[in-house]
Amino acid sequence: MINRRTFLKSSSALGITLLPGCAVSLAKEQPTAIAGCATDGKGNYFAAAVTPQGKLKYSHPLPARGHGLASNTTHQHLAVIARRQGQFVDIISLDNGQLVQRITPVQHRFFYGHAAYSSDSETLYVSEGETHSCKGVIGIYDVAKDYQRIGKFSNFGIGPHQIEVLSNGDLVVAVGGIQTQGRKKINLDSMHSTLVTLNKDTGKITSQAHLEDPLLSIRHIAVTPQDQVFVGVQSQAPDESLSSLVFTKTDAEYLNPLPLDTEEWLGFEGYIGSLAVTDTTLIVSSPRGNRIALFDRQTGKLKQVRFVADGCALASTKHNYYIVDNKGTLYTGDEQAHNASGSLAGIYWDNHWIVI
Repeated sequence: MINRRTFLKSSSALGITLLPGCAVSLAKEQPTAIAGCATDGKGNYFAAAVTPQGKLKYSHPLPARGHGLASNTTHQHLAVIARRQGQFVDIISLDNGQLVQRITPVQHRFFYGHAAYSSDSETLYVSEGETHSCKGVIGIYDVAKDYQRIGKFSNFGIGPHQIEVLSNGDLVVAVGGIQTQGRKKINLDSMHSTLVTLNKDTGKITSQAHLEDPLLSIRHIAVTPQDQVFVGVQSQAPDESLSSLVFTKTDAEYLNPLPLDTEEWLGFEGYIGSLAVTDTTLIVSSPRGNRIALFDRQTGKLKQVRFVADGCALASTKHNYYIVDNKGTLYTGDEQAHNASGSLAGIYWDNHWIVI
């Protein structure tokens, strides 16, 4: 698994440690495939789709490192977004990985690595930034018109990252608040991270939730079918100052931390890389901490911590989650069990997966 500190991390495998008493059976629910961005470690980048058993279905070459993905089952498209500060969004066939369209940013813009399709599947929203200021923009692209850019939403903050669409079609956006020059962070003394909701028609901010700690950057989110929003953050401060790395939105202005002692958060090394939800459980990953955590969706209480060497990319269905370790072993899990389901050597995955 690739993390932000080291693209191809070499570490001794922690393997997987199951908690005592875990069951050995999992819900019989398997997606057709899981897709993500990856590299072969030889300077080649691609998007790939694999089965939970580790069988490669297809791969699509990328001009540079990819990051997030968004699927459109109506048009059978998969959007593959370049890692920030990215210069491409490849639209490929959901079935075979063939290139359908390549989107490049308008002048003085770049892509932040994430996108989402509208509820009716006819619009693609892409998180973008202005090259020098990193002021956030949501680029709006018309699927039926060969992904022609038809508008933008702006004036909501610096550094938009993950985007999700709520059941009413509005957008919820993780606004990281960090201004960068290349990969260097230059405004940590004044950064301001928020979770914003934007009206789908006007782009107007309908809610804006803040964190009490100014050195926590909101990067990733997970949204349930009931529009419950979970937030994963990345700390820009010493680990000793941590109070929480995972929050849930319960009102318009503030995000509530999931209840976990500071000592337990220290094991996550100040970094949440990805989130996923099942019917009952929130799963978060920390590649720096070599672990994932399972929380009860309703109460927010910690269920289990499971150790996965450099594990980050998560995907989920109604009952199961899927993750891979740094040796290419794929794992299928639920709140009862966590078992190796396949292996695919020679592929080093980026931070995000999606069920297709």
